This record gives sequence, structure tokens and C-alpha cells, in this order.
Amino acid sequence: AGPRFTGPSDKALLRRLRGECDAVVVGAATIINDDPAYPLPAETRRRRRDAGRWETPIRAVVSGRASVPPTARMFHGHEAPALTFVGADADPGRVRSLAEVSELHRGADATRVAPAQIVDTLATAHGVAAILLEGGAELNFAFLDAGLIHEAYVTVSPWLIGGRAVASPIGGDGLNFSDIVPLELRALRVEEGETYLHYRVSLR
Repeated sequence: AGPRFTGPSDKALLRRLRGECDAVVVGAATIINDDPAYPLPAETRRRRRDAGRWETPIRAVVSGRASVPPTARMFHGHEAPALTFVGADADPGRVRSLAEVSELHRGADATRVAPAQIVDTLATAHGVAAILLEGGAELNFAFLDAGLIHEAYVTVSPWLIGGRAVASPIGGDGLNFSDIVPLELRALRVEEGETYLHYRVSLR
């Protein structure tokens, strides 16, 4: 196993953001590689319940080819619904399996789902107002390109890593100098060697 790139404070921040949002949206690769369970502390679940919300946020995965396994932990052990967004040409057998464990939605494109459709579906079907987008890089770019990212939380860890095989926070077609997205720094905190940055995104 390699080094742990973030510490307890970063994980606590992620739990706080998950506890504040209405829905978490994530890409297929994150579910396949990490299989997150999305647990929240008991006190956070109680506060959400007392406020008339689901104890844990709605979970939505974008899997254009329906490659996410139906055994993934995001689909099980939660009271709040789970949603899967697949492309129009996704494998029918995989789609049926995912429909058994989640609320299934198809995009208009063969292997992609438009971010606007995801946001609109969550808002109209489940009253979602605040979404936490957890990546990966392809999904981050799609939402950024659609003008649907309003804030960004960035953790800088005291490690140097790089190379062609190292993932960037922004994937897809990427951004060149003419597409630079300005950020407005809202908060900065340094703790145990890690730097936590909170930005407002200046939409184009």
C-alpha cells in the first residue's frame, strides 16, 4: 500500500460536506475503485432526521456504460434512495441489474449523461438543492463545462507526485488558457501539514 495522501482532518471535512448536502454525485470509476459506503456520524444523522431530511444524502452514480456493480455499497444499507444514470446504449443486462438496486435514468447520448439532466432529475424528483460532486476527473470537467460547479474544496497534501499516469482533478477535454475558470478564495486553513482551500467558482 502507498502513502495516505490525506489525514483525519481531510476525512472529517468530507464527512461534514456529505452531512450538509442533499445528494452526492460520483462517477463510475470512483465506485468501482473505492466502493465508498458514505457513512455519517450518529449525531449528523440525528440532526438531519430532526430537520426532516434523509439520515444520509441521496447517492447518484453516473455510469454511462452501466459498468458499476449492483453489489456496490452505495446501493445498500441506506434509507435514502440511490440513483444510477446510464447512457442510451448501456448493456441491457447490466441496466436491469442496476434497476433492481437503484432508481435508473437514461441519458440521450450513447454513453454519456448530460450534467443538466442529472441536476434536473435530482431537483424535480427528490427536491435536491445542494449537490456534492465527488468526481472523478471526467465528471468534474463535464459539470464545470456545463457551468454547474459553484464552489470547490481543495486539499493540498505535503507530497510530490506526478507523471503521465497521475490523474488530474479535471479530465475530459480539459481547459486551456482561453478557458481558464477564475476562482475566488473564500477560506484557507493549514492543519498538520495539509492546506484546505475553499473557493467560489466564477461561472463563465
